[in-house]
Amino acid sequence: MDVDLFFIIISGYNLVAIFVAVLLLFSGFFALAGRLSSLSNGEIKISHSVIGTIIGQGSNNILPAKLGEVVKAYYLSRKSSRTIPWFFGLVFWERFFDLNILLVCGLFILFTMNPAFPISFFLVLVLSLWLTLYVFFKWKNRVIKFVKLLPFKKLRSFIVELLEHLTKGLEGKMIVKASIWTILIWLQYVAQVAVILLWGAELNLSFAAILVIFVVSGIGLNLAASPGGVGVYEAAIVASASWYGIGREEALAAAVVLHVIQYVPTTILGFYFMYRSNITYSEMKSRVRESK
Repeated sequence: MDVDLFFIIISGYNLVAIFVAVLLLFSGFFALAGRLSSLSNGEIKISHSVIGTIIGQGSNNILPAKLGEVVKAYYLSRKSSRTIPWFFGLVFWERFFDLNILLVCGLFILFTMNPAFPISFFLVLVLSLWLTLYVFFKWKNRVIKFVKLLPFKKLRSFIVELLEHLTKGLEGKMIVKASIWTILIWLQYVAQVAVILLWGAELNLSFAAILVIFVVSGIGLNLAASPGGVGVYEAAIVASASWYGIGREEALAAAVVLHVIQYVPTTILGFYFMYRSNITYSEMKSRVRESK
């Protein structure tokens, strides 16, 4: 890779486009908060949902394996009479809606555009989630009896409470609301990518190409175990952009700019709200252990 060319490309980015992408990022916080509040049937205030979302995403940027979701659940449990397992149930439904809409986008691309699209593993993952939910709802009592055989009392109680929350499922009205919020969330994600690729980098790409790059990078980001998906996200964008004749330096520059936009403001705000809320990772770790 030509490093000098890489930096020349980044230095030529449209700053207004970057500013617009940052505004879209902030608007996404409110959409995520709206969905979380609707999934809780209004039990979580929008203000708490916004801060919890930012804290969770900021923590995901520095912690591996999406552990920021644990931080979010802990913060929200401090603002509510609900327990940490109850909030883990909400986090599960958030991820479930996200994975399903990403799968729908991926299948749309696969059947209408037919690119060299690596979706098989992701398809298996989402179908496995659906199968697991079916088995659990079908044989709830047997599953809970099995869980109660686990050797650690706190862990048993934690899992049973989480499963009982999931068993209640979602009402039809809540599903519709959460689905609408999820669509708005992902439209904002697509808009961020489109603004940077088409306006910021001035790449000659069709909307179909933008959608493919977005879905491939989204799958990579959702499956990545590294903090903030660093490396995986960039590789996904470089690989998918190459299908449309975009050079490595141009694609990597776009990936880095996009990731910095998503990473830096969220991490800074996440630490700020953790400080304002007097949350420390050691305290959170202790409380989560107590709940298990």
